[in-house]
Amino acid sequence: MIPRTKLPWEIAVTTEAEGREVAVQTFLLCCCGHLILLGLALPTALTFFSSIKISPRPLNRLTIKMISLTFDTIAIVGSVKEFMETSMDADVSLYTFSRHAQFHFSLTCGYFAWAAFTTMLFGDIRTHSKWPFVHHCLVCVCYWICLHPFIHHYGNLFLVFQSSTWVLDFYAILKILNITSGKKSATVLLKWLHPIVFGVVRILIGIPLSIKFLQELFRLLIAGNPHNIWEVFLVIFANIVLNVVNLHWFFDMFFGVRDPLRDFSYTTKEEGMI
Repeated sequence: MIPRTKLPWEIAVTTEAEGREVAVQTFLLCCCGHLILLGLALPTALTFFSSIKISPRPLNRLTIKMISLTFDTIAIVGSVKEFMETSMDADVSLYTFSRHAQFHFSLTCGYFAWAAFTTMLFGDIRTHSKWPFVHHCLVCVCYWICLHPFIHHYGNLFLVFQSSTWVLDFYAILKILNITSGKKSATVLLKWLHPIVFGVVRILIGIPLSIKFLQELFRLLIAGNPHNIWEVFLVIFANIVLNVVNLHWFFDMFFGVRDPLRDFSYTTKEEGMI
């Protein structure tokens, strides 16, 4: 077990069964939080404490983005903590257990299950929401099987990818609340900030980290002692696919083909939600 200092919101998750319980509870909490915010809290706040008037569809998007931003923040802090306490060169076994990672894996699994469910309900999985839906399902399944425990160290580091999604969610909230209206500097800042953050966390950090990660997984397969060969293959497949998608998105942004901040009336590929 890796010694860890505890973050304020962490709860003790010490077994695979407890991890799955927390994942289910996280899914239900996101669903309940979505309904409460959509049906009571946000309409009340917007009616009595603000002059902002928005219709039901943007209000639904605002609720989704608030929950997403909350998860992004928790995931980023947990991942940064992992980077600070262990280095990329650290000799950590793929099967080393971490309570810190077990908690965040459970949270991630439950959140992405909710994200997939939300995308299925409010997106169009036949067109622009198809690949985000697949992404959410794939991430959810991978973190579910990694409650074994498996790849606790690497899986926690990969959560830093949510940094670029945090920028999109934050911008979406400002956009829906009309805070960025007439403020070109804020839009330009976020427009440049997102590709920079995306490039740093998903390309400069993500690609080398993934190469080292895949090398260890292949060594595990060659040694002939994985806990479940099909689960290992699934994790390898998911990592390769997500890196290919990240590279595709990055070059789209670099060559100006895709602007994630351009139109928030529809789903961006990275977010996968309305």
